[in-house]
Amino acid sequence: GISQTALSSAIRNGAPLLCIRSILRANPDALVAVRHARRGSALHEAIRSKATIDVISFLVDEVFCLGEAQKKSGAKNSTSSSSVPIWGQVDDSNRTILHLLVGRICSAIVKMTPRSNISSVANFRSPSHFRGSEPTKEDIDQMLEICDRIANAYPESLSLIDIDGNNPLTMALINPPLGNFAQKDSRSYVDRTIERLVSIFCDCRPDAAEQSITPNQIMGIMSGASIQTVAKSGVRHINRQHQVVTSEEDDNEEKKNISVNVGPNALYAAIMYHRSVDTIERLLRANPASNRAANAIVTQQLETPLHVAVTVRAPVDVIRLLLAHGPEAV
Repeated sequence: GISQTALSSAIRNGAPLLCIRSILRANPDALVAVRHARRGSALHEAIRSKATIDVISFLVDEVFCLGEAQKKSGAKNSTSSSSVPIWGQVDDSNRTILHLLVGRICSAIVKMTPRSNISSVANFRSPSHFRGSEPTKEDIDQMLEICDRIANAYPESLSLIDIDGNNPLTMALINPPLGNFAQKDSRSYVDRTIERLVSIFCDCRPDAAEQSITPNQIMGIMSGASIQTVAKSGVRHINRQHQVVTSEEDDNEEKKNISVNVGPNALYAAIMYHRSVDTIERLLRANPASNRAANAIVTQQLETPLHVAVTVRAPVDVIRLLLAHGPEAV
C-alpha cells in the first residue's frame, strides 16, 4: 500500500528501540506482512532512514524469529503482501535490504576515510547523515554480520539488480572511494571491508561475480550491437547464458567457449575502481568450475577484463591473475 503504519512512522522519525519494540510486539505483521509500494518494508525504511544499528539488528532478529515460528507451526504466510520473502522484496528503486545495507556500509566507510585519501572521482558520493554518533568500526562489523546472515538466508537476493543495474556485490565494489590496487601488506581499512563483503557474497552466490550488471533496457542495445559484431568473427551459437561457441577448432578438435556477458560484471567494476589484488583474486576464484568472469565481454568494444586492466594500467599482479584465470581472453 501507500499508507504509513505506526512502525514505519516510528522508524522514520527516529523513535527509540523501546518504542519500536512495543509497537512490534503489538503487531508483528507490520514488519513482514506490510510493504509500502514505494519505500518497501519497515526494514527498508530503517536502513534508509539511518536508524541506529541497534534498531536494525533488532528488526533483523525479529524477522528471523518470525520465520522460525512459522516453520515450527507449519503455517503459510497467507497474510503477506507478497510470496517473496522480505529479503527479496524491493523498494521503488528495485533495491533489496542487502542493497541498502551495502550502501550504508559504504557511506560509513566514506565518513571514516580522511578527505585527503578520497579520490576526486569519488568525492561526489557525499556520505549520508547518520543519526546519533558517528559510525564506528564496530557498527560496520555489525552490519557486515547482518549482511552475512541475510545472504545465507536468501542467496537469490544477490542476483537482483537495482534501477542502476547493480547487484549488492557490484555496489560494494563501486560505492567506496577509488582504490589503488593495494597489495596484501598495504591494504587499508576500506580495502579489508570490501574484501569481507566480496567474500561473504561470493561464498553465498558464486555466480553473482559473473552476472552482467547492465540494466535490461541498456542490455538489449548493447547485446544486439555486440553480438552482431561477434557473429561476424565466426560464432555459430549463442545460448541464454551468453556462452559463445566459435567455429574455430583447436588441436584437440574441441570447440572454444568464450563467455559473452556483453556488459560490465563485478570483475570489471573491481578493476575500474582499482580494488585490492586480493579482492580481484577472490572474484576470479568465486566459481572455480567456470572462467566466465575473466573471459566475459564487458564493453561495447568487445573488451574483456584483461583489456580493461591494461587500459587502466593495473599492476603486473592483476594482469597475471587475469591471464591465469582467463587465457582465452588473450
